[in-house]
Formats: sequence, C-alpha cells, structure tokens
Amino acid sequence: MKNKLIKIDLNCKECGKAKSLEVDSDKFNHYLQGSLLDNVFPDMERTDMNYIMEGLCPECVLIPT
Repeated sequence: MKNKLIKIDLNCKECGKAKSLEVDSDKFNHYLQGSLLDNVFPDMERTDMNYIMEGLCPECVLIPT
C-alpha cells in the first residue's frame, strides 16, 4: 500500500515567505500527536523542521528574537 502524501503550506511568522512541503500523512499525524519531528522524519532538512515547528523560514530563524 502506497503512503499518502499531503501538502502543507507554510508561511514564515516574521517575513511571510511561503513554502509548501509534501509529507507522508501517517507520519505527519504521528508528529501532530506529539512525536518528535526528528523521530518521525529523520531525513528531513533542518530548515524544513524549523519551518514546521517554529514557523520561521531559514533566513528569519537565524535572527535572534
């Protein structure tokens, strides 16, 4: 059985830059239920993880708040 991909539309909280990611829906549901993103998507880029968890794009995540 093929895993279903869902598209997540993300917008940076600081600058509004948009990005779309396609992720496995089952894995993403595990994340939403409290699993660590690192455990659910071990090969995901760190910048994409920051986008999902903190709502910050790669440029804004580097700026101290």
